[in-house]
Amino acid sequence: MQIKWAPSVKRSGFTIVELLIVIVVIGILAAITIVSFNGVSSRARVAAVQSDLESGAKTLEAAKFDPAANEQYPADVTTAGLRASSGTTFQYSSSNAGAGSSYCLTATNAALTYFISSLNTKPQVGTCVMNLFPNGSFETDAAGWGQLAAVLSVTNGWASSGSNSLQVKPNSVGAAYSLANTNASYMVPGKTYTLSATINIPVAQTGTLDALARRMSFSYTSGGSTRSVTSAAGATTGVSRISLTVTLPSDATGMSWSIYNGATSSAANVMYIDNVMATEGTTLYTYGDGSLPGWSWNGTAFSSQSMGPAL
Repeated sequence: MQIKWAPSVKRSGFTIVELLIVIVVIGILAAITIVSFNGVSSRARVAAVQSDLESGAKTLEAAKFDPAANEQYPADVTTAGLRASSGTTFQYSSSNAGAGSSYCLTATNAALTYFISSLNTKPQVGTCVMNLFPNGSFETDAAGWGQLAAVLSVTNGWASSGSNSLQVKPNSVGAAYSLANTNASYMVPGKTYTLSATINIPVAQTGTLDALARRMSFSYTSGGSTRSVTSAAGATTGVSRISLTVTLPSDATGMSWSIYNGATSSAANVMYIDNVMATEGTTLYTYGDGSLPGWSWNGTAFSSQSMGPAL
């Protein structure tokens, strides 16, 4: 019997190597597509944020020059009528005291944060911060500061930034109430502010100390009564930063704040103050003024309010 072999049937298909190549190519194309999409999406968000800021700046300038505004920027976002595009939020602060009217406007969308201000009129990366305190580094003088049971002097013996600081030396052995104080006419009732300063206690204080030694205290009048908010005490010796946050009631008047040495008279009981800062809101920002990179003065250097990116 003769056996006939049937012809073999050739089957077509992909080898494992070919399948792997196809998968890799698809993965590469997908990655390129995703990166391209993310890039387009990111550029769109940047464009939207910058457009919101430029539009907001025009709105604020128009509001300032409204005859009823008396050349002052609006107090808040609602008053200003600022509107952001979907996904974007505004953070706004303004000041109508000191050298003139000024504002900071920050826009945030996802991880993007840009700002524009009355001094920086093009959108820039970062959060805009306004230091409302006009003389926080004592580079030229101690204008605006008063004292009780103490002698104030500008000195280059120590500085947290720049070259000088304010020295507070008690001059009374009978009162442990030595302090430096200043008014806060730039603060607006109904708003929240954060105040801060860097202090240096070169050697441990001796003698009787006041309960407010190495602290900051903010006072105002509301409802016919004087009220105050006090910070925690600074370090017993060395450099430390003291701060407090206060929300002013709508009827607040007579705002002022003090930084206490709190010791009785002694050659050793000196305290240095530098980097005084007042900002709107609850965030404690790193100190900034018009002498630092990216910052600008709103008037005369070292004696006016200033603004710039968060440092």
